[in-house]
Amino acid sequence: LHLDVDAFLASVEQALHPELRGKPVIVGGLPHERNLVMSCSYEARAAGVRAGMRLAEAARLCPRGVFRRGDSQAAASVRQRIADLLGTLSPRVEIASIDDFFVDLAGTVRALGPAFEAAERVRARILAEVQVPVTIGIATSKSLARIAGKLAKPSGVAEILPGHERAFLRQLPLHHVPGAGGRMGDELLRLGIRTAGDVALVPREMVW
Repeated sequence: LHLDVDAFLASVEQALHPELRGKPVIVGGLPHERNLVMSCSYEARAAGVRAGMRLAEAARLCPRGVFRRGDSQAAASVRQRIADLLGTLSPRVEIASIDDFFVDLAGTVRALGPAFEAAERVRARILAEVQVPVTIGIATSKSLARIAGKLAKPSGVAEILPGHERAFLRQLPLHHVPGAGGRMGDELLRLGIRTAGDVALVPREMVW
């Protein structure tokens, strides 16, 4: 299971200040400061704001945006609370970064039920107790679980069932595959390779 907190730093601000929920929150500093956007809510993203953008540009795109500097201590506390909740699913919890986690669910079916149902329960519990939205992906490997979660954003749960991995990958656009974006993605597209399934059809020498 891969769990990712949606718009992490912005969601932490909305959890700390409930009046900000549903508003375009932009974390990174104030508009006049020469900093970059660190995180932004989906309401801000709808206006074109993205992480890594200059704050002044974010203010131009989203004049009603609520700009915050962020609270690193609160973010660390949220991360730990989520890790503790995930520990109730399995003793094998990996904190992959400040806002995403892996949980090994092997051997937990008898205690927790099917993985999808367990994920739905923990997602609802985190929203109720920690007050941040999360997206969960489930698969037989970390990479596939992360991809499944990416497709379920925001605030969804997606599972790639065992035995269906090849069928899933066959039609998966390359930009969803970690490491296949940017220049590499452009080069693969130039070669006519558009999906993960296409990669399996070309000689190894062509893409190595």
